[in-house]
Amino acid sequence: MKHTFYFEEGTWGAKGIYQTSGGEAIPVEGKARVSHTADKWLYENEMRVLNGSGEVFSGRYEIDPLNSGKEVYFFKAAVTTSGLVSGKTLVFHDSILNTYESDNKEYTSHELFLKIEDTIYLSRGALFKNSQISSCWAIQLTKTP
Repeated sequence: MKHTFYFEEGTWGAKGIYQTSGGEAIPVEGKARVSHTADKWLYENEMRVLNGSGEVFSGRYEIDPLNSGKEVYFFKAAVTTSGLVSGKTLVFHDSILNTYESDNKEYTSHELFLKIEDTIYLSRGALFKNSQISSCWAIQLTKTP
């Protein structure tokens, strides 16, 4: 299956639900941007929590190019919720799976990007702090023209 998310440069709008460790579900919206350099693919995202708090989550991921024919790709990132992280990406059939651990070993995260069509992906994920759920999310990404 041909993927467009990560594999093609562009901007994606994001809308969905963010759930706190206490179970409160809060609407979120934001954007994601994918760009490529010769030796790294960049994935940058920013999500705003729509509860009046002004809280923003963001991340900047530097990913090994996903077109080299490997099964597993590696990335480094700076994420507001977890600090510096190291992770792996697996591309399989209709899905892209990311998993990471923070450099201080306090946080782990798992995120699935499910392709619906070339311009729509669903993101489902969870963040754990010391093996306890910290947050989870359900977001739709829609590529902008």
